[in-house]
Amino acid sequence: MARIRAVRSSVLSIPLHTPFVTALRRTSTIDTLIVCLDLADGTTGLGEAPQVWAVTGDSVASATACVEQVLAPVLVGADSDDWDALAAGVARACARNFGAKAAVETALLDAVARAAGMPLAHLFADVAGVPRRVSRGVGLGGGAAGVFEVATDVTISAGSPEALRSAAQARVAEGFTRLKLKVGTDAATDVARVRAVREAAGPGIGVRLDANQGWSREDAVAVIRALAEADLGVEIVEQPVAGDDVEGLAWVRERVDLPIMADETVYGATDLERVIRLEAADAVNVKLAKCGDR
Repeated sequence: MARIRAVRSSVLSIPLHTPFVTALRRTSTIDTLIVCLDLADGTTGLGEAPQVWAVTGDSVASATACVEQVLAPVLVGADSDDWDALAAGVARACARNFGAKAAVETALLDAVARAAGMPLAHLFADVAGVPRRVSRGVGLGGGAAGVFEVATDVTISAGSPEALRSAAQARVAEGFTRLKLKVGTDAATDVARVRAVREAAGPGIGVRLDANQGWSREDAVAVIRALAEADLGVEIVEQPVAGDDVEGLAWVRERVDLPIMADETVYGATDLERVIRLEAADAVNVKLAKCGDR
């Protein structure tokens, strides 16, 4: 048994080596709130609430106020062994504020897993009743718990075909095998951008697209069909239309062959149920800062 001694937060602003550009925003820094949850035994868990005005509407200031004034009092002094009930209490403590809730719950679960000497993924596997998948390496406790190997993608910001060609070459040289290309800034030239990335990356690299709500329904269908006809090996197209246009998302999916992923359309279970009911997407991008941990 370990009591929760403190929940601390601090603001972090990190300059990016390359501006991050999407159909929604352009930024040169990452501004985020780091949450630290301390147990009485000295264990500390970490969580994060990023500031993304154009997606969640949450700010570092609002997340700080929520953590310090509302969420921390739910946890401080409680027994971390009751983490499931505590997490449920965090979810009920206030409306929305999903980034702050996700940061606090992640910090709680991270501390519980660290105290048990296991990766957080193993804690989730145990709760879900599924076998732990072990590859190589050692666990947090220094034993043979293993680490998971998951192929992740790296995002390439929107830009000119020439800039994207150079960025794709650099990311592949760094060892990335999947590229996530930001499109949606100009439907008329998006196919040229994807072609430049494919030519630079070569045939063995996965290419995924994220339009960040940048296309109209009609433009989305036209661009996605052109991509398929050009045989550029696109794996999936994320959020081609406005997030609140679920019917439009379904309309696009019905008319194209490439898989469609919902992102800004889904903030919680109710949104997900609507997407499923309308058969509007083949997949969903789950972001903790968008929907909380629950």
